Amino acid sequence: MPISGRELTGASEAARLLLERLGLDDWYFSLEPRETGPWELRLECSGWEGWRAFSFPVEPSELIGSLDDPDLAQRMLADWRAKLSQCSSHAGPPPRSSSP
Repeated sequence: MPISGRELTGASEAARLLLERLGLDDWYFSLEPRETGPWELRLECSGWEGWRAFSFPVEPSELIGSLDDPDLAQRMLADWRAKLSQCSSHAGPPPRSSSP
């Protein structure tokens, strides 16, 4: 089934809103639709040591669902926060691990 403009717009808006909620400093993203299977979210962000690039699969139905389902949005945010931990954010740098 072809991807509709409405589906792409809704999924892109949901991804943008989730990324804004992460509080990343500087970033831009693209969403690569696929006819079957998960789509791909590509993101570049400022990191603590320069710009970083990431990509990971996302389900379009989950992206769109996150607009109306706060629990789903929270789960996605937790997952994305872990994946994007090398991006700088308003919260400050990640904690350094201490050596024994």
